[in-house]
Amino acid sequence: LHPPPAHVSFKFLKNALHWGTQIKKIILSAWRGGCLKVSPVAGILMVMYVALHAGVGTLGDGDDKMAYKRYTLFVGQVPYSKNAANLQQFFVKHGAVNSTADVSVRLLTNKRTHRSRGIAFAEFDTEYQMIRALRLHHTNFSGRVINIERTVGGGGNKPARMEKIQ
Repeated sequence: LHPPPAHVSFKFLKNALHWGTQIKKIILSAWRGGCLKVSPVAGILMVMYVALHAGVGTLGDGDDKMAYKRYTLFVGQVPYSKNAANLQQFFVKHGAVNSTADVSVRLLTNKRTHRSRGIAFAEFDTEYQMIRALRLHHTNFSGRVINIERTVGGGGNKPARMEKIQ
């Protein structure tokens, strides 16, 4: 194996270890089921190595930050009866994406009741897909007019956030 690239920061390595913990469960399950032909430790190291050299995620800080090539939109006024799969199908039906695999939807729910809060975040692979999805702003989705807007994290009307939205 090659050493990590010179631009990798401590924060990157810390995040990679976090991913390793998450991935460990999947790899151990595959190994126990006989699907993995190498040891679980080797599997985890391989996944972390690939992530490290591929620049997965927003890692590091300052100038060494690697770009996370996903585009996230806020979706509001989602009907309470709909789930994430319904919203994915909506984006496919209206031509924002080619398949449900091209969009990841996270529907927010009430922690106590586990019912939909009527808001979601949709994450796209390309800027083109995101722009096509933005064109669906104020479109009817199962009897409700939904809002689709760019998101930059956080909330409120702080000047730094408002600058990013523009």
